[in-house]
Amino acid sequence: MNHTIDFSGLLIDTNSRTITNQQGNRIALRPQVLSVLCLLVENLGTPITKEHIIDVCWDGELSSPHALANVIYNLRNVFARLRTPHIQIITVTKFGYALSIKEGELV
Repeated sequence: MNHTIDFSGLLIDTNSRTITNQQGNRIALRPQVLSVLCLLVENLGTPITKEHIIDVCWDGELSSPHALANVIYNLRNVFARLRTPHIQIITVTKFGYALSIKEGELV
């Protein structure tokens, strides 16, 4: 069964690990990137602690100290490549991250 998430003009396919914009541009996502993206989408607008992201997406143990920061960097690049400036990952200093959609842009 194919599981897709329609999110603000993007289609996230969790089986094929891809994200596609309305113009048909598709980007393949690594498993950890997809996992973090899905967690952020599920908690849209709500800050999530780094610890919770690590617990859910890495079973509590990062492969390197910079793994989470690298995944967030990669996700920001994915949104830029798909030309979705209305979608942003906000860094909440000394806490974690939140996914945000600029007002008036929710699709």
